[in-house]
Amino acid sequence: MNRDAFAEYHPLINFLFYIGALVGGMFFLHPAFVLCAVFFAALHYRIVKGRAAWHVLSGLLPLFIFLAVVNPVFNTYGDRVLFVWHIGNLIPERPYTMEALLYGMALGGMFISVLLWFASYNTEMTEDKFLYLFGRFSPSVSLVLTMVLRLVPNYQKKAGQLFAAAPGYRERHKGGQNHGTDQAWSDCALGAAFMGFGGRYCDGGQYEEPRLRL
Repeated sequence: MNRDAFAEYHPLINFLFYIGALVGGMFFLHPAFVLCAVFFAALHYRIVKGRAAWHVLSGLLPLFIFLAVVNPVFNTYGDRVLFVWHIGNLIPERPYTMEALLYGMALGGMFISVLLWFASYNTEMTEDKFLYLFGRFSPSVSLVLTMVLRLVPNYQKKAGQLFAAAPGYRERHKGGQNHGTDQAWSDCALGAAFMGFGGRYCDGGQYEEPRLRL
């Protein structure tokens, strides 16, 4: 993470900024506002994450196109019909309108801006800042919220480690007489490790019960 100057401000300023950005991004659908929200959310995320942000930003572009294109399939409101589509006798003729496409683009931009603001919030609003703001009012609630906010990043990190180790883990179970069974057990073991429970098989083939790590 790049330590920008904004991250060094008081935690209350950081928190109010992100709350305002998220609320504005979710409730204002004017095209000019959505365009500005996407631009500044992407710029801020690039400052926060550095070069690693380009991978996420490039992955959000197909998501934006998908949301924009799919919306007119379900929303048929509009006067300017681009074309009419149907699927045999299963789905009757439905218009694909320009207004629905533009509305889908606005919804896609809103969704992407909110995702980027959440990603930046999760990076800069660390647990100590959150506990500093709300720990004095309700320590138990602030602790639970901190654990919930850490859940998704921790699972993403764990999933990346498991995906990197999966090919080598499955390679151990190839070539045996019970190849199919061993393959299924290896997949189940990887799933159990991802969920955070389950034991493991030692090199001798014995099952080792899970241990509680303090």
